[in-house]
Amino acid sequence: MGCGVGETPWGYIGVATNGGKVVRVILPCGKESEVWKKLKETPGLERTVSKTCSFTAEVLEELIRYFEGERVPLDFSLSYPNATSFQKRVWDAARNIPYGETRTYGWLAEKLGNPRAARAVGRALGQNPVPILVPCHRVVGSKENMGGFFGGVDMKRALLKLEGAV
Repeated sequence: MGCGVGETPWGYIGVATNGGKVVRVILPCGKESEVWKKLKETPGLERTVSKTCSFTAEVLEELIRYFEGERVPLDFSLSYPNATSFQKRVWDAARNIPYGETRTYGWLAEKLGNPRAARAVGRALGQNPVPILVPCHRVVGSKENMGGFFGGVDMKRALLKLEGAV
């Protein structure tokens, strides 16, 4: 497993990868040490050397460009080692929401075949280990409600603004 920290205009971000797949993304923090602390909570990382591999560096570089306002693909392979099958389905479906657009929790629940599962979709998105790559910030509540975001509603609004969605 490789991991690394990079600096963006928004603060420090972190990435953990394993076997050519991204397993964790840490949203911008004010201090590099905060990001390393969060990365060390990644399952399996505590038994590995914390050093950046070329794949991790590539992911970090693309995320830094994203936070600089550049539209980048962010289409890396992901792994969700501790996720339920429902969480995986939610996160995979959320990956299909285009840059600069939003969808509602209800819309996503309907796409998964259960229109009454909007709250469950919200809970699953709240456990997303790879934000930005799984763009959970693009999922909003109905009737102009921003909905929640584990990075904070202000961060969600700022990400949507960066993408031109609000």
